[in-house]
Amino acid sequence: IINYTNNYIDTTRIVIDNKGIPSTTASDLLASNVDSTVGDIILINYGLNEAYRGVDVSLFKQDLSSLVQQFVDYNKVVVLQTPNIVGTDVEWGTELYKYVEIIKQVAIDKHTYLQDKFAYSVPLEDSIHPSNEGYNTQGIELAGILNNIYYTI
Repeated sequence: IINYTNNYIDTTRIVIDNKGIPSTTASDLLASNVDSTVGDIILINYGLNEAYRGVDVSLFKQDLSSLVQQFVDYNKVVVLQTPNIVGTDVEWGTELYKYVEIIKQVAIDKHTYLQDKFAYSVPLEDSIHPSNEGYNTQGIELAGILNNIYYTI
């Protein structure tokens, strides 16, 4: 999504540095002692791997809240991202909405921005990951959020 987002932002003013590690959970990131001092705007995109692994939703809420708080304590602007909708053939996909609801609640509780990718369908490459067209759609939405943040802070 980051590569597509860069097409719709002023990259001389907003620089996106993707520190994401594939297949991790919020708990994994907490355990890694993430450097909360880096960056001004932090994108947090979890929920998909938690649903896949069957992580207890109350543990996910606790971990996500703690993770967001770490960045808020360093005066970072946080954008929480819900996962995209997955294909109907994905067995654990029926549980994904529970994690989405937690992400939305944490966004409210912690007063963060939210990119709700679960609110709309995009074409999928493999029933889980968006196609190039899907990533482009999500990138346009994220660029709008980032541009809004940049011009209001």
